[in-house]
Amino acid sequence: MFAKLFVDASTKAQANFLLGQAYYDSARFQEAEQAYKDALATDPAFPWAHRELAKVYISLKREAEAQKELDLALRQHSQHASAIYFLEALLVQTEHYPEALPHLERAHKLTPDSWAAAFYLGKAKLKMNDSKSAVALLRQAADINPDEPSIYYLLATALKTIGRSEEVKRALRRVTELHTNALDAEKRAPRDAHVGHSSRYCRRGRRECSLLGYAGDPLDDG
Repeated sequence: MFAKLFVDASTKAQANFLLGQAYYDSARFQEAEQAYKDALATDPAFPWAHRELAKVYISLKREAEAQKELDLALRQHSQHASAIYFLEALLVQTEHYPEALPHLERAHKLTPDSWAAAFYLGKAKLKMNDSKSAVALLRQAADINPDEPSIYYLLATALKTIGRSEEVKRALRRVTELHTNALDAEKRAPRDAHVGHSSRYCRRGRRECSLLGYAGDPLDDG
């Protein structure tokens, strides 16, 4: 199956890139790493090879190497939301909030209709003790995606820090309501059609979304 990709690819770099994607989708991360490196060795400017290699490193828990590859992807595509998304997700995941902030703000500016961009920026603001900004951003995220419980949970946390006790209760009630609705839906769904709660929001695939710790990625470049 993997060898056939070489026949269909028009260049060696493209062939290695497609091979890397096939290995990644099969969770063969070491082989995916080598395939993406081979693509870059043939064509150092091959589109998105650095980003895809970074995703492999995230899967392998090699955060420093992932950050380096995402930095290279951003140099190639400085205004592309997808590269920004992965870089800021990695930085937030490793608690580097000050370094993440410019990337989060840029992602939010580029994609004002993205709940994930508002959510991540709100999380960073909260971690940096800017609770009022965090509340505004998390409310924006909830307006865009009212069915994502993680937004309301973080919103409740932010509201608590500024003494909004009644609003905290409302946000937590929404979390409970969404989880209850998800459980009821799972009970009603046929066994062979069952999917996890988070997969309803995940546009990149369950493995990739779970690596980043969130239910979906509206910043996907398609």
